[in-house]
Amino acid sequence: MDEPVGHVERLIREAMDRGEFDNLPGRGRPLEDLDDTYDPAWWAKRYVRRLRALDDLGEVTREVRTFLDMVWMVPDDAGVRSEVDALNRRLEEVNARLPHHERHPLLDPLEVVELWRRSRLRGAV
Repeated sequence: MDEPVGHVERLIREAMDRGEFDNLPGRGRPLEDLDDTYDPAWWAKRYVRRLRALDDLGEVTREVRTFLDMVWMVPDDAGVRSEVDALNRRLEEVNARLPHHERHPLLDPLEVVELWRRSRLRGAV
């Protein structure tokens, strides 16, 4: 009867040897809420926190889209970098409250500056 368990343990051990469990999110950190007292509404509270974070993410995403649509209006590349830094700070704040699979990627300042340069060359100004 313990043969399937032995098989699973062997598969896990082999995956560990290949490094498939290295660098997982949260590695080396304590489990979240481990020391909290039991709250029967824990799942509802976590769900509401996630929904609020998703609302905030939607707001920041709209700001990112608007900025990228209007990037040609920024007078210089320093202004573009400053805006990208501010948006990335907001994204980091919201992303920290979301699971990894729901996070929005940060803006690449070099790519946005290149977009700004191309839009200025096309005569969008």
